[in-house]
Amino acid sequence: MNEGFRRTGGNVKIGVSGSQGPFRPDGDGTTMKRRRFLKRISSAGLVLALGAGSARRKAFGESAAISTGGKSRIIVARRPGKLLVDGKPNPPEISDLLGRGICALLDEKDCGAAWKKLFSPEDVVGVKINTLGGKGIANRPETVRAVCEALQAAGVPPQQIIVWDRLSQEMQRAGFEIVTEGDRPRCYGSDALGDRAYRRQTESSGSIGSCFSNILSKQCTALINMGVLKDHDLSGISIAMKNLFGVIHNPNRYHFDVHKDPYLPDLAMHPPLRQKLRLNVIDALTAQYHNGPAYKAEYTWPFEGILLGLDLVAVDRVGWDVIEARRKEAGLPSLKESGRAPEYLQIAEEKGLGFADSAKIETIEVT
Repeated sequence: MNEGFRRTGGNVKIGVSGSQGPFRPDGDGTTMKRRRFLKRISSAGLVLALGAGSARRKAFGESAAISTGGKSRIIVARRPGKLLVDGKPNPPEISDLLGRGICALLDEKDCGAAWKKLFSPEDVVGVKINTLGGKGIANRPETVRAVCEALQAAGVPPQQIIVWDRLSQEMQRAGFEIVTEGDRPRCYGSDALGDRAYRRQTESSGSIGSCFSNILSKQCTALINMGVLKDHDLSGISIAMKNLFGVIHNPNRYHFDVHKDPYLPDLAMHPPLRQKLRLNVIDALTAQYHNGPAYKAEYTWPFEGILLGLDLVAVDRVGWDVIEARRKEAGLPSLKESGRAPEYLQIAEEKGLGFADSAKIETIEVT
């Protein structure tokens, strides 16, 4: 067994330097150069996106999440006291731990070989982050940058990486710089596309009827689902599956009883999502165990970890267990006792999206 593995049941620029200048916000949160940006992404960039990555879409589109023994493998990578130094992310440690995590997930000794199993230089890779909670409980730019650098090291050109969320303004508040050109990964919200932000026609998937972001539908051939580890007052948890609400135009419509209704599984069943989702990477440097999804400092703690998995249902199951353990330590009732256990995970398993049963999950701890 590889050393370090243990089995158990201010704004940061994304990408390389030397760009032609970022797409900077002005005072009201809007952006300059919008017309040129929209023209560019609607032509050559989209042609590239639509034609790339077909082989890996076919290989990894149907929840390729099974490890030896028929279980879904989930990596819990942690380095307490090292990923955060005086409360600030430590980029070298984050990058090293991410590399060890992806190698453990895919049984590879070389990080580049592991990433190449999932992504090719022809892919346009969308990295869907979660910035709703602001700097307190959102993806750290340093963790996202580590993912972008790993993709580039595996041969994905920087301009074919798109870090995105629903709103550019929320991304900026979380510490991300909006970038739409130059030799760096792109970084912007769906709203940056203006009236082209979402597909014009409504698409149905079970109980869901929504317009999907064109970043997912038209630009990306592959998706990394990069959520955070936190409690949610309606869905119980917001980790991997809940992050996908950020790809549709009307997520608020599906929040009522979301912890027990099929909305999240039905969304994840949508063919473009299911076919393009290659990897789930959960930024858990800081986690929140109660009173989410908004940031509440008194309920956060430095978990100093990263969760990785191909099975988004199993990722949520493992993350849920982490949150429950912390709630117990704090003397709080369980999510089930609070009436908001994420029952949608069992629905997701029944739909074939992955495993919610802990007995079907292989958890590997990486340090």
